[in-house]
Amino acid sequence: MSEEKERLVGGGGGDQSPPAYAPPVYEATAPPVYQATAPPVYQATAPPVYQAPPLQACIVQVQRHVQCVHVQGEYGRPMQDPPNTYMCLSIFVCLCCFNPFGYGAFIKALDAHYAVLAGDRVTAENSSMEAKNFATASIVCGVFFLIVPAVVALVVIFML
Repeated sequence: MSEEKERLVGGGGGDQSPPAYAPPVYEATAPPVYQATAPPVYQATAPPVYQAPPLQACIVQVQRHVQCVHVQGEYGRPMQDPPNTYMCLSIFVCLCCFNPFGYGAFIKALDAHYAVLAGDRVTAENSSMEAKNFATASIVCGVFFLIVPAVVALVVIFML
């Protein structure tokens, strides 16, 4: 049984070495030759000129008929006698009063400013009025939340 085991396992029978490894043979070749070419030349062109479309005003009549009318004038033309944007007041209330309403006042003042630059009087007046209302609310809340507690604290301190 041991002979059969040696035959199966591969033991005995002498030294058999594996065949020697022969590395593949590579042929020496010259590296490819690249020819220098000039970079492509691009010509500068002027950017396209954008022209704003003419303004249109749509009038809705009672019969639900829509009629569009071309408005004379140019988009972006500054208006005569623009409404107050309350920009300085909104910056002041952002820094010195109740901030959440101050931020609202500042955003509405920016809206009014851009509407004035665009020549949109209705939007400018509405945004200006909202900026003023936000600034007023900021001042009132600032007085209530900052000054009233300070006065109460002083009264309590001097009562003791």
